[in-house]
Amino acid sequence: MGEDQEKESTGAGWMVGAVIAAILGAVLVLCVACTRRKEPETIEPDTDAPAETQPAPQAAPTLGGVAQDAAAKISAAAAPGIAASPALSAALSATADAASAAFEAVKARLGAEGGARAKLGTVALATVRGDIHDIGKNIVKVLLENYGFEVVDLGKDVPPEAVAACAKEHGLRLVGLSALMTTTVPAMEETIRLLRAECPECKVMVGGAVLTQETADRIGADFYSKDAMGSVRYARSLFND
Repeated sequence: MGEDQEKESTGAGWMVGAVIAAILGAVLVLCVACTRRKEPETIEPDTDAPAETQPAPQAAPTLGGVAQDAAAKISAAAAPGIAASPALSAALSATADAASAAFEAVKARLGAEGGARAKLGTVALATVRGDIHDIGKNIVKVLLENYGFEVVDLGKDVPPEAVAACAKEHGLRLVGLSALMTTTVPAMEETIRLLRAECPECKVMVGGAVLTQETADRIGADFYSKDAMGSVRYARSLFND
């Protein structure tokens, strides 16, 4: 192996290790959060301290807040350079099942914590045809659900026709599409084109490591976000109109 190849391999290996560590660390936070009892509503000040030094009461961390923070950290850690490294993509795929299980546990616990509440609206999410990476989609799903949205998760490797059929069936106002590989961007564009033809009122938000604002504009998306929380903010602004 040449010196350049060795450096490239070492760099890819370091990137894989760093991102897997970040993902598993955040998943651990999620799992621990799921086993915690619900915290008190506020953190009370120390009654023995002088009144003038007392801090204002602070809201205790909730499970929802912990989940949001952990999911945002996964998104931030996984986004840079994922598509550039086949080894990194393979490593992320290997951790996807564990991450997805943790996300589902968080979702179940969030429902128990918050009780029944009115839904803001329904959003469908899909990883486009030809792409089997769904960690980013799952992060968006958890955050949307925690903010009060009903999510129809179409999964990964989803053909355009299935996305359009879902949008028509549910009368959706918003669909989120994810792609992690450059080769699947045309499938994303095809999906958007079909949605425009069959569900013209439905907005489309897109995300994924290979996308940029320029690419999103070129393929006709209504909104591009580089992280999961950006998708949540867009959904809230759309449904609050």
